[in-house]
Amino acid sequence: MDNKKQTPKRAAIYARYSSKNQKEQSIDIQLKACTDYAKQTGYEIVDQYCDYAKTGRHSNRAELQRLIIDCCKGLFDIVLVHKIDRWFRNQRESLNCIRTLKDNGVGFCSVTEGSPDTPDGKFRIGMKGLVSELESDNISERVKGGQKETASKGLYLGGTPPLGYSTDPTTHKYVIDEKEAAIVRKIFDMYDGGTGYTILASEKNCII
Repeated sequence: MDNKKQTPKRAAIYARYSSKNQKEQSIDIQLKACTDYAKQTGYEIVDQYCDYAKTGRHSNRAELQRLIIDCCKGLFDIVLVHKIDRWFRNQRESLNCIRTLKDNGVGFCSVTEGSPDTPDGKFRIGMKGLVSELESDNISERVKGGQKETASKGLYLGGTPPLGYSTDPTTHKYVIDEKEAAIVRKIFDMYDGGTGYTILASEKNCII
């Protein structure tokens, strides 16, 4: 009988939340769920990768990229996520990254939805991925619609107001900033007088 203690699988946890409108504590909830799962299944947590206020629609996330690099280095045996939508909200990108893990001998598991290594888990993760992508697309459309409606009313959309305008903190409407408006008028007068774009850009920087 072999009495040697079996070395536990090394697990990495990936967690993410998508915007500042969500609570940062979401990360803590995800980490706890994955940590509890690791204890129950005998995995040893070797690292945690957390992306804060990052969309799941693409892979351009610093911690996700670090995870992929470490995967290729063989630093862990499996990646744990709380839910598939914390991993990706893009089915193709999700499957591509899971394939990269598999090609490097690294497993993947959603602690609430299972592993794609089993037929049932593969089906559930696939369906969850498609639903997550659909939800993301619907949210994007609603946001665009809201922004279009806001813009049609002449209301502030956020960011830096256009040159020549400021915003009314009460009505949230654009109002003319007379100091900047003078600069805009000068630029238009110069353009009307035949001044080219290169000179106009240079002059604008000097005036401002």
